Amino acid sequence: GYTWSKGIKSTNNANANMNYRGSDFSVFSGVAAYEGTFVNDANNRKIVGFKGEQTTLDSRSIEYDVASFATISLGADWQPGKRHSIGVRFEGIPGYANRWREGNNALSDPKPGYQNLIYKRTTPNNWFLASSNITTEHQLDTNGTKLVFATDVYRPYLDYYNSAYDYRFTDGNGNDMLPPRRDTAFNVLDLRVLSSRLDLEKKMRGSVLLMAGVKAAWQDIRSDYEFATRNELTGEYVVDTMFTNSFVYKELITAAYVSVQKDWKKWNSTWGLRAENTDVESRSGLKQFAYKRTYFRLFPNVTLNYNPSEVHSWSVVLNRRIWRPDYNNFNPYYTFNNLFSVSRGNPYLMPEIFYMAEITHTFRSKLSNSLSYMLSSMPIRPQTTQDDSTMVTYIQTGNLTRSNEARYYIYYGGDFFKWWNVSGSVGGWYYDFNGSIGGAQLNSRAFSYNVWATNTFALPKDFKAELSGWFVGPWLYGGFYWIRPRGGLNVGVKRTFFEKKLSVKLTVNDVFFTNKSISNVDFGNQQYRNYQTFDSRRFNVALSYDFGRVKVQEKAVKRAEEEKGRMNR
Repeated sequence: GYTWSKGIKSTNNANANMNYRGSDFSVFSGVAAYEGTFVNDANNRKIVGFKGEQTTLDSRSIEYDVASFATISLGADWQPGKRHSIGVRFEGIPGYANRWREGNNALSDPKPGYQNLIYKRTTPNNWFLASSNITTEHQLDTNGTKLVFATDVYRPYLDYYNSAYDYRFTDGNGNDMLPPRRDTAFNVLDLRVLSSRLDLEKKMRGSVLLMAGVKAAWQDIRSDYEFATRNELTGEYVVDTMFTNSFVYKELITAAYVSVQKDWKKWNSTWGLRAENTDVESRSGLKQFAYKRTYFRLFPNVTLNYNPSEVHSWSVVLNRRIWRPDYNNFNPYYTFNNLFSVSRGNPYLMPEIFYMAEITHTFRSKLSNSLSYMLSSMPIRPQTTQDDSTMVTYIQTGNLTRSNEARYYIYYGGDFFKWWNVSGSVGGWYYDFNGSIGGAQLNSRAFSYNVWATNTFALPKDFKAELSGWFVGPWLYGGFYWIRPRGGLNVGVKRTFFEKKLSVKLTVNDVFFTNKSISNVDFGNQQYRNYQTFDSRRFNVALSYDFGRVKVQEKAVKRAEEEKGRMNR
């Protein structure tokens, strides 16, 4: 398949798959490639008060995200006997990206010795990531007793960033008031993940299914970050020991679980318990911190399903779960958006623990509505703090103390007529946050809502038309970012040829260019407003062709998706 997309800039996506199936052996292969550029235009006004005086910073920047990468996957399934199977998978992702940003910060008061900070930042990133999996499955008897062992290895053979920062300090007419400045930053990341699990399924008497297993996941993250500033007299770069740092983060998670599933009459239930122990060790080269943590958690879960008839069904879910931060969120190195806006990691992040209860009713498998409640301890949210003396905003991920969230949703999916299929939902939620950010107490609450719908129309001569849209109401993000309502409308048409082997689809996303982010913050000593537009209005052409006559079904294997998702790739 191939997809070409054109907004302000264009992108190209291509993919192909080739599979083979024998009597007891199957091979799978695929390649997907991406090349393109996305544009982000941002305006920000920040008001800083210090020693009884106020300074306004008006910032305008444009950012280009240029990337090209490929995903190469290979796999094979072998069934040496009726009760045994072995599967292997490999995935390699070579790539290159460059986030290029330029902009200007205009100061209402030239206290630093200039009125405009003109900046340009380039951050090229080269990588080659690799992952592999081996899964064995054994049927131990004719009653369906099954033993599954799986191991995943994730290893980046190459992942480094080489950033360059250029600054000019000018007056209102563009004349230099201070000497220019140039900084460089070089960061080498080494992240290794090994995850293994052993699962057992056994059917017992009385329609009881017993499931149990153990799992271990080991992560080792290392980062070497060097920051240097050019000496304008000699032209040489001098390492800045304030920002240059190394970082080590090691994590070992061991877990065991057991669950029992029981069917009787119109009821189905699952009762489970998962126990996890986590050992963490982290330190920095500058000896800013060094700690070890060990914590043990139990995670019970209960699911009840009741089907009184073919028309109605009910479901109740109760569980306690954990959400761990992405690995890069721990890394304390600094990324300078400009001299007044800096992103940094937070090595002290704790995982978020939440309790959830949900009840769902479904009518004729088409219309469903659900009511849920979630209580979170140490919720992980984006945060900003501000140094009034330097006017610098620091952006990082942190933990709050507590949050509550209640949601109600109605969902529909089905045919209104034979030629008209509709799917969509409407819902609202109430939420509150409590905690501390930069020494300021946060205690906020809000209500929001959203709606989305997709309409598909079957037209003559193998044509299909699609109309979809979404809208989100006012949103309190992270407890103190107020985001204004926004939405988007998409249209498309599709036709198949050659006995439905060739598919051609034309779409336009965000037709009216309404997917814009307007947010403001008035919290503690922070007052700023941000307006961003994305490269969201795009014209897309998608082509796909199916050459195969025999469908080859790749066997599903259990992968370490949680660990892979935390890589933020």
